[in-house]
Parts: sequence; C-alpha cells; structure tokens
Amino acid sequence: MIGVFQISTASSSTVGYLSEDAVTYFAQYMSLIRAGLESSNSYTIEQKVELKELLDKTQEIMWETGVLANAATNSAWTKSNPIDMPPALDTSYWFTDGGYTDGPASAIALARHQKKYGTDQEIKLIISNNNYITNNMNNVLAYFNTTWNTGVKPGDFIWPAGVGSGPQYNPQRSNQIFEETMTEDMLKFSPINGTNLTSATISATTVDNPAYGIVAGQKVKLLWLNINSNIPTFLITAPMINGYTPDLVAMVEGTAGSQALENVISEFAGAGASSDSDDGKEPAGNDGVSEPQSEPETTASDASALGIFKLFGLVLIGIGLVIS
Repeated sequence: MIGVFQISTASSSTVGYLSEDAVTYFAQYMSLIRAGLESSNSYTIEQKVELKELLDKTQEIMWETGVLANAATNSAWTKSNPIDMPPALDTSYWFTDGGYTDGPASAIALARHQKKYGTDQEIKLIISNNNYITNNMNNVLAYFNTTWNTGVKPGDFIWPAGVGSGPQYNPQRSNQIFEETMTEDMLKFSPINGTNLTSATISATTVDNPAYGIVAGQKVKLLWLNINSNIPTFLITAPMINGYTPDLVAMVEGTAGSQALENVISEFAGAGASSDSDDGKEPAGNDGVSEPQSEPETTASDASALGIFKLFGLVLIGIGLVIS
C-alpha cells in the first residue's frame, strides 16, 4: 500500500533518474550522455575518448557509493529521514516525478472516470499548465495527435518532448487520449483580466489507449489554463526560498481572489458567470487571436534553473574529478 508520504516525496523526485537504485532508469540516462558525446561535433576523437573514460569512472563511483540513491522514492519508505528507512525489498517500487509519465494527470483521471461512470455523456475537464519556461505546451499537447507523436499508437512507447523541444531522458508510454490533431500554432489563448493566466476551450473525442485504460468515443470539453508565471521546482536553501516567496504569494493571492477567473470557470462549467460586469476575458485582436499578457522578463537565476538538467551530465563528470 502506497501512502501519502511516498506519494508526496515521489512527486518531488524530479531527478529520480539519477538514483543508482533505479538501475534501468539510471543506466538509460547515462547512455544518453554517452550517445551525446559520440555524436557531438564539438570534440576531437581523443577528447571523446577521455570524456567517455571520465564518464565511466563517474558511474563506477556512483554505483559504489550510492550517493544519489535517494533521488528516487522507494515504496518501502515510511519515515521522513532516509537514514532510518527500511531496506528495499524485491517487491518494492522506485518512484520518480509524475511529470515523466503524465504531468497534468488528465489521462489517469479520465480513465478512472470512464471506468466508474462510462463513456455515454460528454464531460468537462480543466487542465492547468505551468508553461513559463520556454512557453512549454508539450504537457498538454501530448494528449492530442501532434507533431512529435505522429505515427505512434496511443499507449505505445515514445520519446516524448520535454520542456521546450528536447526529448525527455527516457521513453514512456504515449499518453495521447484524444483523436484530434493539435499544435501550438492552432491554439488561441485569451488573457484573464487581472491575472497572468490565459485560457483556451477545446472540444475533443477520446481515442483508445490501452496503457492508460482510455476508451474511445467519449466527447470531452477541455478548459486549458496556462499559468504564465514562474513556479520553480528547484528550491534549495533559505536565500532561494526567500527570494521566490513574495512573487509566489502574490500569484496565489491574485489567482485565488480573481473574480474574472471565477467567471471563466463558471461559464465553462455551465453554472453562469457570477458577475455580469466582467466576463474575465480581454477582447481578441482583429485576427481573432487574443493578445497575450507580457510575461515577466527571464532572469539569470531562471536561466540557470532551466539549464540545470541539461548540464547535469557535466556535474556528474565534475563529481568524478573531485572524488578522484
């Protein structure tokens, strides 16, 4: 039985693929670094040999020390301190951040709803997307037939797009659940007054996805909310936490107290707007496409957070150098 503790820690295991105890995940990630070195045009043959030797040495050190074993979450853990955790069993599972499978959890939620209530009636689904970094839409586009999953059957293995245009670190089951084609160019978002949110409404039809338990043919009305705010997932040390807190508090207060957002959701749900004076949306331009609100300027700290995962291979190599 998986408890709240395991779920809450697993949801924050964003670098769980670096856990030496998640053997296949770890090995796959390291193989990507090696493949990147081999295909790179930035190094000479001699440099590539040296870097691969250094990478192998780093892996050996990590295997022997287990320095990042707790980057993933084990189902046997029951306490908050990893030192006091019971050992993993043959029946234990290792968990990483759900963003590597079904970030918004819509495929899983829809499958559970279909199993309990059937597929005869149209349902309404609200998805929020943290798209601040690189204006990322891939979390939700994965639910449709889109540019980078064409030719892959829903539920089959795929190298999905991660943040931006690059692939994630491991293949996963395609979580396409709608038959319609959708790309970023086709999306039209409307700003919600007084907030940094934008919204779009989409009509869709489910497609069979045996991996997630989705049954084809159900009509779905989708309200897509883009947050357009910097919500960091890498918060370590008091200075970093204190630095982000004011903006995060302002975002939460502004969103929670937004009458315009309440009106948009009420209208979508069919309950009628709670205020006649403001429908919550800014008017669209002459071409029918709403002008988005300007996003906050990306700072140096944002950029470094964005690159932290791409550069983690170099960090691993640095670990090998330091320990040696």
